[in-house]
Amino acid sequence: MLVMVMDAMGGTVAEREPQHWVWVTGPEYYLESDGVTENRELDPDSDYATDNWWTCHRDTKKDDLVVLYRSTVAKDIKYLIRATSDAYTLADDPDAEPGWTWGCDFEVIERFDHGIGIAELRSDPITAQWPALRAAFVRSAWSVPQDVWDRLLQMAEVTSHHVALQIRVSLQRALKEAEIEEELLTSPALLRNVGLSFDHLRSQVKCRASGFADLVGYNRSDMPSVVIELKRGRASRDAVAQVLGYRASLQKEYKPRRHVRAVLIAEALDVRAGDLVADHPYLEFIPLDDLDLRCRPASVRRRARS
Repeated sequence: MLVMVMDAMGGTVAEREPQHWVWVTGPEYYLESDGVTENRELDPDSDYATDNWWTCHRDTKKDDLVVLYRSTVAKDIKYLIRATSDAYTLADDPDAEPGWTWGCDFEVIERFDHGIGIAELRSDPITAQWPALRAAFVRSAWSVPQDVWDRLLQMAEVTSHHVALQIRVSLQRALKEAEIEEELLTSPALLRNVGLSFDHLRSQVKCRASGFADLVGYNRSDMPSVVIELKRGRASRDAVAQVLGYRASLQKEYKPRRHVRAVLIAEALDVRAGDLVADHPYLEFIPLDDLDLRCRPASVRRRARS
């Protein structure tokens, strides 16, 4: 299966075969705080923003495909994920736990109706030889050989054609966000009209500790004054942590005289994100409806099976 490597506006630059990975996570990340309900931010049908970061292998590239192994309680493979960025360092990220060295942005594109339990993995002649399984998934990320990947999709009762359709939908949604970013970049008055102050804008700015910020506004001295993160749908507390990570990175790198403002732009905030925004003096939320955009993010029907 070839994936298209695209530029910011969706132009095809090259094609390559995606790498395949398994990420290993504990119940504190795949269950809600009640210890029973599945984490709603892993639901591909939810309104929550899904382009947050996850720990990964340093060789992870944008558009690689990942299955998520749930350890301890579930002990199964339940989700299919697309990496939406290359791996970047988590060395200075305040949310990274000890041992978390690399992370990447991601989107969950499928929740398998048929989860693959560890007993089923061990009894299958192909997956039984998989080094990750033989090592009991003790690392946070492992590569998946092609024969094992193909077998995992069969065991999950998902066809490669269906996976290709889900990837296409994911890319379409990403392009909608890129269109918003491009319109704000070329028409910065849309942001000034809602109270943001800056001299000029740059997009996809590398923040040393936290990946790439969607937009950063600079003053006339070329010092950052505002960092902006765009989220489609309803933004979660992870989106708040993401934009605050960018802010902290810019503060540390530039040491501006005035505090950098962090701005989250989305359709809405969930309750936990709203509480965080209300409590932070340098963080604010701007609804997409407040911007006079020509393009608007369209909802996409995500799970129509072929």
